[in-house]
Amino acid sequence: MTGNENTAFFTFSQYWEALENFQQHYDFQNIVVTPSEAQPKGKSKSERVCRFCGKKDDPGAFKSVPHLLPEMLGNKFLFSDFECDKCNQQLSKYENDLAYFLGIFRTLFRIKGKRGIPTFNSKSNTIRAKDEDFYGVRAFNVEETNHQYKSFKFDKEKGRCTITYKKHSYVPINLYKILFKIALSILPEEEASLYSRAYQFILSDQKFDWVSGMCKTLYFDLPFDFRMAQPVSYLFKKRDPGAKIPTHIFMLHFQHMIFQFPLHFHAGDIQSGLYQTGEVDLPFCPPILYRDPATATCYSEIRDLSSHEKREEEEQMSFDMDPEYLTQLGVMNPDTGEITGIAFKPEELVRMAFYEGDGMPRFPKFNDTKDPSS
Repeated sequence: MTGNENTAFFTFSQYWEALENFQQHYDFQNIVVTPSEAQPKGKSKSERVCRFCGKKDDPGAFKSVPHLLPEMLGNKFLFSDFECDKCNQQLSKYENDLAYFLGIFRTLFRIKGKRGIPTFNSKSNTIRAKDEDFYGVRAFNVEETNHQYKSFKFDKEKGRCTITYKKHSYVPINLYKILFKIALSILPEEEASLYSRAYQFILSDQKFDWVSGMCKTLYFDLPFDFRMAQPVSYLFKKRDPGAKIPTHIFMLHFQHMIFQFPLHFHAGDIQSGLYQTGEVDLPFCPPILYRDPATATCYSEIRDLSSHEKREEEEQMSFDMDPEYLTQLGVMNPDTGEITGIAFKPEELVRMAFYEGDGMPRFPKFNDTKDPSS
């Protein structure tokens, strides 16, 4: 697949047919890559018009600097000039549901939000994860804080450690609304006015019966090798304006997760009777990759996010190691650096530290000073 500026794109082999089908119906309209440095300022406050509520000619309504994508996703430099303070406050309250859904992964991938890298505490405080110093290197530390739950499980034969925990509950419709808000934010200005009903939907606290079944998101869980260091948003537009399919499809790739859904309530789609024909046979875009995945595969599912009731989910993280290597491990006293001769017992594991890069932890040497910086 080829996109902007002749960039070559790939996808997993299991989705090649779906990708070819999608290309027959949709084209790229916008790709937003989260920048790593400050961007030019937008319109002056006196010229701004709120995309969501229509407020204008009121510089006092635009005192804040709203992020185009939530800062909690690692967006430090991408801002919007079309969101008033009131709408920003109203829509930002849904970010907690997004944070609860993402769970431990903002900590694992060291995503810096407004208050830095968050510490994760599971529901019932069975495990805790945080970014901290580990003998001179930054590391992701995850530990079992309530041993009666046995959150750490080790399969010796496969060399796989699985950590099981419960995420804090989130409200599905709120998760959908914050994702929908991101999608509406990357629309070209000339098309933004065509989604007036969508803005009413995401700003309202009212429970609409007609949203049942509409708020569905296609969710992909990718191997960690294909995660995005910074969030990337894609907007696709249908090739044939008269086709009985939604005008726009939105996709957000955050780390190893991809969310995808059609943008409902486009004025043209409503006028064409799209929502009066029952279910639509909707083509989907597979994960867009920037290198060949070879034999790698990914998991996908359709998530219905129309519920207003809190949803509680159990989640797992698994880490694989060479089973043969595990038989050669011994136990070291981290305070002295002494190799104790005690055999490593995976069933007694209650804490793990993960670090990456060229640095190595500076453990103190046996019979030497206990200061790891020496």
